[in-house]
Amino acid sequence: MATGAGLGAGIGAAIGSLACKGDPKCIAIGAAAGAVAGMGLGYLWDRRQAELRRIAERQRLDVAIRPVRTYNAKEKTNGVEIAIHERGMFDPGSAKLNPSARRKLTALASAYRDSPQRLLVIGHTDATGPEQANLKLSERRARTVARLLAGQGIPTGRIFYQGAGESRPIASNDTPAGRARNRRVEIVELDSTESIAAYSLQRKSDSRYLAHSNRTAREKAGIRSKMKTTGKASRDSKPSGKAADSARSARIPGGGRHGRKPPVDFGGVPARRDITPILAALGGPRRESGGFGSIVSTAHASEFPVELTPCYLDNPRVTGAVRNLQSGAVLDPSAYGQSDYFPGLNGYPFLARVNGHLLAIKGLRVLEHSAEIAGAPQLLIYRDYDSRHAQNADFRLPISLETYRGRGGLLLRGYFKTRSPVECMDMVVARRRIRAKAGILYYDAGTGLYEKEVLFRRMTR
Repeated sequence: MATGAGLGAGIGAAIGSLACKGDPKCIAIGAAAGAVAGMGLGYLWDRRQAELRRIAERQRLDVAIRPVRTYNAKEKTNGVEIAIHERGMFDPGSAKLNPSARRKLTALASAYRDSPQRLLVIGHTDATGPEQANLKLSERRARTVARLLAGQGIPTGRIFYQGAGESRPIASNDTPAGRARNRRVEIVELDSTESIAAYSLQRKSDSRYLAHSNRTAREKAGIRSKMKTTGKASRDSKPSGKAADSARSARIPGGGRHGRKPPVDFGGVPARRDITPILAALGGPRRESGGFGSIVSTAHASEFPVELTPCYLDNPRVTGAVRNLQSGAVLDPSAYGQSDYFPGLNGYPFLARVNGHLLAIKGLRVLEHSAEIAGAPQLLIYRDYDSRHAQNADFRLPISLETYRGRGGLLLRGYFKTRSPVECMDMVVARRRIRAKAGILYYDAGTGLYEKEVLFRRMTR
């Protein structure tokens, strides 16, 4: 309320100064009116949180409620998010609400009946099962809850839904309790369609979701056991389970490619789970001001921060599109005027010399506010590079790139196609720095999975 009042007073005074031709009394009246209007915006979100908590307590719903501020909202809270952790809300593999969950969610939905705001419903699953199946299931569940909201008289044109699948875990997928926390539905109330688009992009680059891997315990145990047995990391040429379901999935270590000469020898060491340089450079998850705080309830806040998983022990984070319930049309975030690039990530190439080879990252463009990738970045590899002679790249590898914000910089996590000279890579960049803060390449050395620390330097002209 205080924030809204301050913003409203400033806007009212500015308008008053134009309309009142310098009359101090007239300007003061305008500022007072603006303060009242601004206080009303803050009061709306405070009241919504209190109302949702009352209904959740009455219905005995396990929820986490928090205010939200998207990057387009400047200095004020512009929404409220409620995460519903209701065990047995849906039967396994089903998008049909059970009778008890339907009754409870209908009571919760009544809080939004007279809301003029926009609503986004997001479905989440645990990491069990094929990735694409989880993504589709989460979207169907989100659409079910969106339709329930519409049944309370909310216009379908103001309701959006999205499936996030297993991409945003808030607990470990290794235990039944953790998987239950990850199976949830979120309802986000925001002030505009533009804020819906901003919220979806903001969540996609939230590094706190990397605190827990989206691989299953069985996959991770298989990787660790083979690395422990051989004393080195190794690779399996025929990944199974979820990794086989995603074209972008990193290959699971397993030893099926021993003895093959690697296409590029980067001079690294057997891969480890320790990524201290990346963690130190990233500086932990970034805490946003203005209510963009913890993604879990206070009772589970102790889970953060947790050790970040190396990219080869993780899967690419795939989320579905945001769709409008009325039209089914996909919401295009790029339609909302994001044009400024993250400082230094505006297309200038990054170069590094590694064991006699030259590596270049080309076409790297990241938008400032949303951390969204613009364009199609590539990793170029020049084997045995000699600057005295012109040379074409021996490999041009498309990078499937993800971005995550931290207090100390921006994490760029890249995955490559199967049988590429590089499996995946992590790199942390900071604002206006010529050299990346940290970087690790993971690659198949023919005798197993290896890693090599690499510091890329940005070309400035």
